Amino acid sequence: MQQCDYGKEKSACKRTLLIVVFIAILYPSVFYFLSYQLKLDDPTTRYLLTVLSAIFLGSLALWALRRDNISLADIGISLKRLGEAVLLIIVVSAIIGLLHFTLDREGWLSRIASPLLIMQQWIFVGLGEELLFRGYLYNRLVRSFGKMSKVKAQIAALAISSLIFSAFHIPVRLFYGIPISQVLTSLGLLFAAGIYFGLVYIRTKNILFTGLAHGSWNVPIFGVSADLIQVFIVLLVVEIRNIIYRYFAPTHP
Repeated sequence: MQQCDYGKEKSACKRTLLIVVFIAILYPSVFYFLSYQLKLDDPTTRYLLTVLSAIFLGSLALWALRRDNISLADIGISLKRLGEAVLLIIVVSAIIGLLHFTLDREGWLSRIASPLLIMQQWIFVGLGEELLFRGYLYNRLVRSFGKMSKVKAQIAALAISSLIFSAFHIPVRLFYGIPISQVLTSLGLLFAAGIYFGLVYIRTKNILFTGLAHGSWNVPIFGVSADLIQVFIVLLVVEIRNIIYRYFAPTHP
């Protein structure tokens, strides 16, 4: 298999990137169109299709990573990073849970999400999408902008990967009949969400934790999805983690 020489940016390297971008933009439309035409709308079928779709996206990312010579270690996949990811998401969830308990001691338990939804979103959807959009696309774009300074390359890669991330989520809104005006508004919110997940990944270099944070954004254990308080808590925990590593493990990536 031909692998990429980023110094020369061979056509084979560009081809993999273009294939991934093309699929990321086209695939959701095909997926929801077929689901609509085949009337696959019962809850169990939707649940399983969502899991299979996430597995497909993750597999696409792993194929592209291998083809473009980006190792799993490069994006933060290892047993050590898995342990860190689980610990961080436990801390984040505990803080959010404590906050809800403090604000509503009688009703906080009634807002706990379904374990099946947590498993679907945290393990499959969150990780699958993050492997694709941050694990592969972001890293691949950073390498493509090798002639820029590191910071400029990161900003450009973050913006473009977030824009593709936004486009990926548009078809589901159209197929469920959301008005165009709301779809356009959600495009901006999705772009902001892509920037948020990108920052979590950049600050941790841990795609596993980014995937868990993504899943928790979709279906938090406590509260509602896309809760801004969770953004601040995640970023706070990430920065505390970085301070600890800076002083106690300065060689940590």
